This record gives sequence, C-alpha cells and structure tokens, in this order.
Amino acid sequence: LVALLTGGLAGRLKENAAKAEHRAHLIQSLYDYSGHLAGTTNLDEARALLCQKIETMLKCRCALLLRGDFTSKLEATAQGGSLPLSAITLALVQESIDRKRSIVETMFSTQGFERNYVPLLGTKETLGVMVIERSNKREWTEIESRALHSLIKQTAIAIERLEYADQTKRAMLQADQERLRSAILSSLSHDLRTPLASILGSATALRHLGKEMTEADRQDLLSAIEEEAGRLNLFVSNLLAMTKLETGAIDLNREHVDCVERLRAAVERATRNFPDARFELYIEENLNDVFGDAVLLEQVIFNLIDNAIKFGGTEHAVIIRLIRNSARLRLAVEDGGPGIAPPALEKIFEKFYRDERHTHKVSGFGLGLAIGRGVVTAMGGTLHAESPIKDGRGARFVLELPFAHTLTPNRDLMS
Repeated sequence: LVALLTGGLAGRLKENAAKAEHRAHLIQSLYDYSGHLAGTTNLDEARALLCQKIETMLKCRCALLLRGDFTSKLEATAQGGSLPLSAITLALVQESIDRKRSIVETMFSTQGFERNYVPLLGTKETLGVMVIERSNKREWTEIESRALHSLIKQTAIAIERLEYADQTKRAMLQADQERLRSAILSSLSHDLRTPLASILGSATALRHLGKEMTEADRQDLLSAIEEEAGRLNLFVSNLLAMTKLETGAIDLNREHVDCVERLRAAVERATRNFPDARFELYIEENLNDVFGDAVLLEQVIFNLIDNAIKFGGTEHAVIIRLIRNSARLRLAVEDGGPGIAPPALEKIFEKFYRDERHTHKVSGFGLGLAIGRGVVTAMGGTLHAESPIKDGRGARFVLELPFAHTLTPNRDLMS
C-alpha cells in the first residue's frame, strides 16, 4: 500500500514537473517571439514569424491570410506557413472575418484532422484569419491554447502598428508633396513671375522704344534682362536639383576637382549677379584636389555665397577661407548679418525652411542649403552652420571634403 501510494505520488510529481517544464518552455517561446516581433518592419516578416512559431510550438500546419490578400472574387493571393492555399476554404475565412469569431472545420473519414479559422482582431476591425490544421487525435492543453491566442493577439497588435506606421509615412509623404506644390505655386506667383515680368517689360521697351533711347538706357535694360534671366535660371536649377536629390536620380561625376578654380568661378559669378557685394578671399597654397563633381561643387559654393549676400547684406564683406584641415579641405563662408538663431542652425538645411524674420525680404524657395548638403554628402563631405561668430552677429557655413590623395600638411602654410 505504501509502495503504491508513493509510486502514485511520484508519478503525479513527475507529470506536474513535465507540465511545468512545458509551461516554462511556452512562456520562454512567447517572450522570444515578442522580442523578434518588435523588430519586424513589414507585414510579410510578421506573417512568416507567426506561422513559423505556431508550427514549431504546436506541431501543426498553418497559414495566415490578411485583408489585403483577398480580391473582390474571394480569391486569396498570398499566405504564410506550410498550409497551401488550395487546402483552405476561403468561404470559411470570410465568415470568420465577418463574424469575428473562430470557426472549426472538421475533416472526417480517413483524413483525421480539423482546421481552425481564428480571426486576428484589431482595435477597430478584423485584420486577417489564422488557419491552423491539426490532428483530431491531439488535443491542445489549456496552456497551449492560451499561448496560441497570445501569439495571435501579439501579432494583431504588431500588424496594426505596421499599418499605422505605413499610413503615417504615406501621410507625411503626401504632406511633403502638398508642401512642395504650395511652395512651387507660391514661387510661380512671385519669385518666378517677377523676373519674367521684368524680362518681358525690358524686352518690350527695347522693341518699341529702343531707337528713341540713349545707349546707356539700352544697356541698363539689357543688364536687367541678363540679371533677371540669371535669377530665373537659378530658381529653376534649384527646383530640378532638389527633385533629383529627392528621387535619387542625381548623377555625380567622379573626377579630380580643383576647388580653388571652382571657388574663383563661383565668386566671379556672384560678382556679376551682385555688383555691390564685396569679397575677401583667403586661399591656402598648394591645396590638393578633391574627388567629386566640379559643376555641382561650384553650384554649392555659389549657393553659399548667394545665401551670405542675401541674408548678410552688401554693407559687410563676404569672407571666404579655403584651407587644409588635416586630411580634408575646409571652405568657410562668413557674413556680417544678424546671424542665425541656435535652434535654427539645423533647420535651415531642411527644404523649404525660411526664417520668419526674412520671409518677406528675401526671394527664393529655401532650397539652396538643402541642395548643398545633399550634394556635399553624396561627395563624402559635410556641411554645417555656425552662428553667431562675432559680437553676437554673423553666420559661417563650413564645407569640408576629403582630399583625393592625402598628403602631409604644410605646417608653414598652416601657420
């Protein structure tokens, strides 16, 4: 009697220990699954992760059908897991979605298995259906049933999170496109129409009154046409460059570029556009070439000079320094204007950002600095702003690019 009682207790303890071990294993599996699910970034990854976990944990076949997998004719186009689409009764899938409850399909005779259609319930609607095929001979324990529903619930939350993230991304993209459209329309109504009107007026005056004008008046009108055409060309070039940067279609030439030559060309161009502007250039001797696109680099330098003149004014000289900074080339453009508020030092590199203090004083899209940073980054360099630089005023834009071939710095020139 004692032996029978002891054996029975020992058997029960062993069974309880096995159940506890199985329960601990399921809990650990759920914990691991939560960690992996948190790192998923798309629906297909979450789908495959759930099906793999259920099939491994419950020794069955399954498939996950989401809302987007169905057509108007109740035809599924995708699924996860090892259970093929041909084995799934799509009418029962639709019924499970409509009723928001599980449906059991029992396969009698020699097949000996049943399919469970379990809906994935979101906060507002049914996200999909998990189809699980298991043997009639194997009943799930209570802990296994709880683990299954926990897996499905976690996955529903993750899928809803991914859908919300995708909707947010699309909304942000749409808002950005609307902002671009508004900026273009605003510029068309002012920044582009103004030079066009000036060009048209000057050309009309030359055509009808040119013979009655003095030579000086004719030259003034021709200069106005040339200046306004340059402004128009700059606006259009900035729009095209920003579009290429956004779509990744910008094509950089990879060649050795003499930055001194590019700087002088940009300053000469700025002198033609801004006759009243003054420049102070400090260029170190024997500078190495950089590797990149000569035309785009000149445009970036011109944009920095153009920005310094527009916001710093012509009463202060634009100071430009081109020196060696260890293994990199450093170009600094300084102005004597009111400077940039510290919170805006990074915002000014965002497309369409305009300082409210200068919105009505300076024309343009607010694209020059965004384009400049995009091009410089593509060339392996950096572009940042510093302000104030002296007596609470002024701004400095610093562009750095790696040399094409690193040489030992000239200490005499640096000093």
